[in-house]
Amino acid sequence: MAYEDYIKTSEEIAQDYLAMEHSVNLINAGQPEDMDDNEWIDTLDRNVRHLELMLTKDFWTYEDMTEVIAILNTEYATQGDDFLIVTSYTSSVQAGAGTDTVIFSGNYADYTFSQSDSYVPLMTNNTTNQVVSLFGASTPSAMMQKVIH
Repeated sequence: MAYEDYIKTSEEIAQDYLAMEHSVNLINAGQPEDMDDNEWIDTLDRNVRHLELMLTKDFWTYEDMTEVIAILNTEYATQGDDFLIVTSYTSSVQAGAGTDTVIFSGNYADYTFSQSDSYVPLMTNNTTNQVVSLFGASTPSAMMQKVIH
């Protein structure tokens, strides 16, 4: 039997869903006090990519993906310093108090900053045409501190 012909059992689907719940819970819990910033960025990146990958699978049946989609659609900052990862699903970022670092993928030169008619800063990926609204940012460049590859 070829791998693409393999049909997951309900137990395997439940295990995959549980792994997604672990990623959601880890992201929602925020950066642990004993974890440095670079390790947290890597942890966030791995878990967000995991959620993106798993959401595309075609074996899901009745599982509720509301929390997964919420994480991938909008990044919300807390009252502290946060790292917010923009994915291909993200349509907006809500800054909070503290210093929030928004992490975009790709090259810095691929992005253009603009402003909507309602004065909301926008970041557009010129390669994919993805537009992300940056709510609560004083300026887009102040919010975009790092672009990862």
